[in-house]
Amino acid sequence: TFKPLPKLELQAGLVYTQSHQTRNSPGGFGELIPGGGKNRLYPYAQLADEAGNPLALEKDYRGTFTDTAGAGYLLDWKYRPLEERQHLDVSTRLQDWVLKGGARYQFTPALKAELRYQYQQGNATDRTYHSLQTYYARNLINRYTSLDGTSPVYHLPLGGILDRIENEQAASSMRGQVQYQDSWGQHELSLLAGAERRWSTAAYQGSRTYGYDDGLLTFANVDFVNTYPLYGNLGGAMPLPNNASFGSLDNRFLSFYGNSAYTYADRYTVSASARKDASNLFGVRTNQKWTPLWSAGLSWKVSGERFYPFSFLPHLKLRASYGYSGNTDLSGASYTIIAYSQGAMFTYLPYADIISPPNP
Repeated sequence: TFKPLPKLELQAGLVYTQSHQTRNSPGGFGELIPGGGKNRLYPYAQLADEAGNPLALEKDYRGTFTDTAGAGYLLDWKYRPLEERQHLDVSTRLQDWVLKGGARYQFTPALKAELRYQYQQGNATDRTYHSLQTYYARNLINRYTSLDGTSPVYHLPLGGILDRIENEQAASSMRGQVQYQDSWGQHELSLLAGAERRWSTAAYQGSRTYGYDDGLLTFANVDFVNTYPLYGNLGGAMPLPNNASFGSLDNRFLSFYGNSAYTYADRYTVSASARKDASNLFGVRTNQKWTPLWSAGLSWKVSGERFYPFSFLPHLKLRASYGYSGNTDLSGASYTIIAYSQGAMFTYLPYADIISPPNP
């Protein structure tokens, strides 16, 4: 905080945050889910034998299937939760910084004005690396493997699977405000008016890399266009899973507001407030993008009256107000929102889903 002039005050601030979180649990996120329609382990499940050696639990398939599938020519298809932690790497790296600035000028003892600004920017990287030793990688590779006699044909390369999601966010807000507060005799008056502008943007990008080696930083190219049969009639011909994804979001807000209150004899108060908010989320037409909100109220400080007899209740005020207010719904918009995707079921053609219907 700086005060270059007796009536001028300047403020500045900077906050920087960096964090790294890991959650290398057997299920990736802390849960052991058997799959195959089951979302809980059977109560007699054992993670290790009496000697502490990891035991296999059934996951996605019956044990009789994984015992004999491929006649020994496929990768080990068993799921041992205690071994997963050693071969799985799930982490999030976050960086965020906030810059703040402001100025306040005291024109008179009763009148002051201030301007505030804040900018925030951050990025986060979610990284999930399934090494070849994890059940996830072995299972997916086996599903897309076919046998040519005794020779396995791998349509997914032998190696780890790396998933990454890059998130970027930025936001800024600016507010200008004028405030007047004064009292004379038995009168007290308070006035406030201002405007605020805010915007926020967010974007993400997801990717998947097959045949990845975390030590050598090598990878393999795969064919995402053609379809391949799943091993053992586990399903029809399917394209290789592709986790590439992109997303973007941009919202803007604008507000004008004012509050006023008049108090007489420190007991009787009349108050009123009004504001007008606009956003790209509101309405199709221009005049629908602005939403007027208001309120009015009366209050009576009963405990300030001479006849007030209750010393055990030193403060009592009656207040009544009426107004119109609302909240911004970020889940929808005035226009239809759709998301484009690749590889529809059966046709494998590009398609789109309606995420949110229009609300004019």
